Amino acid sequence: GADRRRSTLLFTASSSRRIMKNIARASKFLRGTKQLQSIDADDDTSLANAMADVAHDTDEKNSDYIDTVQEILDGMTVPIRNRSQTRGEHNQDNQVEIIMDKNVQFQISRSEIERYLISCDRNLKATVVRLIESVAWRSVMFPIDLRSCRIEMQSAQFFQQGFDKERNPIFYFRSMLLGPWRNDIQATILTVLHRLETYFLKVDSERPSVKITMIAIMRNLTEIEPKTSKNDNNQGGQEDEQSIRAPNPSSVGSDPRIDSSEEYHNHSNFVFLQLFDELISRHYPGRIAKAFVVPRKDRSMRFRTNFPTHLAQAPVIVLSSKNDLRKYVDKDELVVFAGGKAKISPSAFECGGLE
Repeated sequence: GADRRRSTLLFTASSSRRIMKNIARASKFLRGTKQLQSIDADDDTSLANAMADVAHDTDEKNSDYIDTVQEILDGMTVPIRNRSQTRGEHNQDNQVEIIMDKNVQFQISRSEIERYLISCDRNLKATVVRLIESVAWRSVMFPIDLRSCRIEMQSAQFFQQGFDKERNPIFYFRSMLLGPWRNDIQATILTVLHRLETYFLKVDSERPSVKITMIAIMRNLTEIEPKTSKNDNNQGGQEDEQSIRAPNPSSVGSDPRIDSSEEYHNHSNFVFLQLFDELISRHYPGRIAKAFVVPRKDRSMRFRTNFPTHLAQAPVIVLSSKNDLRKYVDKDELVVFAGGKAKISPSAFECGGLE
């Protein structure tokens, strides 16, 4: 609640002087630090400029900067939520939440530090500040109480399935779903964050540098697509049956709890997209390989004009048709509602994950 947010914010002010001292102390681990040693650690502007000069004027490998960032973070702590189950036979209603101070250095991996370094153009001060902010943000945000977004989780609005041609795991987002939307932007955001965080925690031990491909389908899932061209990946240039015949809701993987006779409604808005862009860019730098958007036909120009051109440093590619996705994803890997052959996995409709 308010106490948790207050404790998360207070640590930044109380630790800012220590951060600057650690930056000055750790600067000796970088080559070309003569500039840094002559600058007062309290002069934020001069220090940041000098660090930027060092980063551009030397050929230091990322490992040198990672070591330096770890040295700077030594001893820094943030409040972390810790949930323990008091009675194992009961559900999360009986879980006790404890706020504990933990060392920032032990909450982040070297791969994560490297992603933030690249995002901050190897500016040490900016990297350290963003890392601490993200660790504090995660301590407040996770674990997510899935009761607040159970409906969105079970609708398979956002889920991971399959890989693109470059073997990047694919996350799908679909804006149009059966039945009216309850206009809960927060629940949709929580669903996205839970799916992402759960996936990264699962794969980071084996693939710490994994990047994902995002595919956002913003149009009616049963909308008839244009006929495929002879240049498509279909053998002999034959027209794909699904591209000329509108599929029914059950075939594209709609929520089985919703009557298939319901109409499709938009389950997101531009405010959600702006929040999504802000959170992903801020707290998941270097995690997106590519992002593809297939907007509604009547809003294609608006997306090209108003939607960000990049998402967490990755290019956002606005496509005219779902059929264009086959240039980047094999048809057997692409799910049905995105123009492929793969059926949605039942796990996409499950409300679960790491607690």
